[in-house]
Amino acid sequence: MKIATALLALLPAALAADTCVAECGCAGCGQVASTSFVKSGNKEVATAAGWATMSVSGSTIAIENLSGSTLTVTVYGVVCYYISPHSSCTVGEPDNFSTALGMQVWQHP
Repeated sequence: MKIATALLALLPAALAADTCVAECGCAGCGQVASTSFVKSGNKEVATAAGWATMSVSGSTIAIENLSGSTLTVTVYGVVCYYISPHSSCTVGEPDNFSTALGMQVWQHP
């Protein structure tokens, strides 16, 4: 029984890893932030203070949800990612990816 309890205690941490899902559409969501990408070393980074960051380096996009809310982080017409509270993930950069439109952050109800 103690082993089962110990394993169940680890479950939330295991589920929190890589919680980024490519998904557009956010019924009932409200936009909470919009920001531009800026060059930082060899990366382009968009930071919506208190909400999320997206950094692009090479062919990798790294996203971090800084908030306690479920978010959809988007670059209009290019990518949309659903991400759980206080989590981060990395995804491959799609062929048509561009940072020109900046990053938008939508909060789920």
